[in-house]
Amino acid sequence: MKHFKMFSVLCTSALLLSSVSGSGGNSLESPSAYTSKPVLSLVETPKTATIYGTINNASFLEDTNAIVTVFIYNADVEKYEEHTKVEVTKTSTGDNTDFSIFWLIPGKAHRVEISAIDVPYVMRELPLEEGQVFGLNGGNPI
Repeated sequence: MKHFKMFSVLCTSALLLSSVSGSGGNSLESPSAYTSKPVLSLVETPKTATIYGTINNASFLEDTNAIVTVFIYNADVEKYEEHTKVEVTKTSTGDNTDFSIFWLIPGKAHRVEISAIDVPYVMRELPLEEGQVFGLNGGNPI
C-alpha cells in the first residue's frame, strides 16, 4: 500500500478561511469580509500555522467591525506586506468575540494588527512554526 503526504494548494482565498465566533455560537462572515494578496502556496496541511484571539466586546467601536490584518515579511523588499485581512463582527451575546485565522505559512515572520477597536493592537515579529497554534495577547482578551 502506498502512502501519500497530504498537501494543500492554498490560494489566498483558501488561506483566508477564518472563523469568527462568539460565546453564543459560530458564524462566518460573508466572503466580501475577506481580502487577500493573490498568492499560490503549496504547504503540507499538518505543517500550517494558526493564530487566534479574543476581543473584549467593550473594545469594539460603536457600529464598527474590528479589522485583523496579517502581514508577512518580504525579504526581497525588506518590509512587511499585507497577507490577509479579516473583518470581525462583535457578537451580541457574551463578553468577548473570538476569531481564528488558519493555514498560515510557517517559517515566515508575521505581524498582526487589530484596528477599529478602542486601543489598536500590534503583535510584531511573530515567527510561526510548523503546526503552531498561537494565541494573541497570551490568550487573554484584547
